[in-house]
Amino acid sequence: MEERITELETLVGFQEQTLERLSADLLEQGRVIVELERRLHAVEEKLGAIPVSPVKDEADESPPPHY
Repeated sequence: MEERITELETLVGFQEQTLERLSADLLEQGRVIVELERRLHAVEEKLGAIPVSPVKDEADESPPPHY
């Protein structure tokens, strides 16, 4: 009986360790996601600041005179 209790205590210890590691990993992933969202927002703002090209769409252009 004592051996089974010791085995169960060992298993619980490993589970606690695993949960702590998973919790730390999840927290780090959350930080990474926040940073990536911040960078994405900055890129979107930079792209929005680029002026639209004055060149018409190819479908709207008439063919060149040599055709």
